[in-house]
Amino acid sequence: MKRLVSLLRIYRFLFLLKLVPLLERAISRLRGGIVAKNAIRTTEGSLDLATVTYADARGREVVLIGMQHVADAQFFRDVAAALDREEAAGSAILYEDVRSPTDEQYDGLSEEDAAILRAFEGVFTEQAAMAASSGLVHQMDALPPRDSWTRSDIDILEMIGLIRRHGLERCLGQYLGAADADASVPDGPNPFAELLTDFQFRHAHVMELATWLGTLRPKARKLRRLILDRRNEVAVECIRQALISNRRVAAIWGVAHLPGIGRLLKRDGFSVTEVTWNTAYRFKRFESAPGTK
Repeated sequence: MKRLVSLLRIYRFLFLLKLVPLLERAISRLRGGIVAKNAIRTTEGSLDLATVTYADARGREVVLIGMQHVADAQFFRDVAAALDREEAAGSAILYEDVRSPTDEQYDGLSEEDAAILRAFEGVFTEQAAMAASSGLVHQMDALPPRDSWTRSDIDILEMIGLIRRHGLERCLGQYLGAADADASVPDGPNPFAELLTDFQFRHAHVMELATWLGTLRPKARKLRRLILDRRNEVAVECIRQALISNRRVAAIWGVAHLPGIGRLLKRDGFSVTEVTWNTAYRFKRFESAPGTK
């Protein structure tokens, strides 16, 4: 029975693989749909993330720099240079970071809360492994927060509390995946991992559509909104506070958050004045399948 299930999964994957080009063409024709609402684009040679500048009638500006936690080293160098320019011009810098619990807080967690925390820690381990095995870099290694920046995110304990309060523990694994917090991180690049990562980034819009389809169940959809929307609200509240004493704020946040943060800024009277693009990943050319001649 297990073998049958495995075969069915393989056939389903191969079928979906054939649909990728069709989905790419269909999604690329959407106007005001998934592509327009998100801050990512794919070209023939790269995956690019948006930097969106907003301004209000009072002349205040907010710059949202879309981030990807695993990317080419050059991407993080480009973002660091942009932040250097912002700081030199007097902008306040805000950043995304779900703060981990202190050792004392960790010791006080219940078994259920500790299990939720481990699920989130597994995602970070998975990202680190993805970076190492694909010849890429993780954001926390390439662009660690500076003392002059301000964290604009929730604590992990608040996130755990919200998940427990809404009874979403069981669908957490479906949303985050079965990442293992204790998994080892590879020592270097792996050809198969490079191929898989390249495929994932090359078809970013289709992968995002697949993620969205996975949240059609009510509880999974509620969990996605909780992880995104609550944090978007905190980000915008921090932006509001920073604008009290600054005319311009630059915020680096995961690209998935940019549409939601942008909608909240528009409610505050901001409108888009400029959109530029940073290359997060350049697609590779594979002459043959990894491990073959």
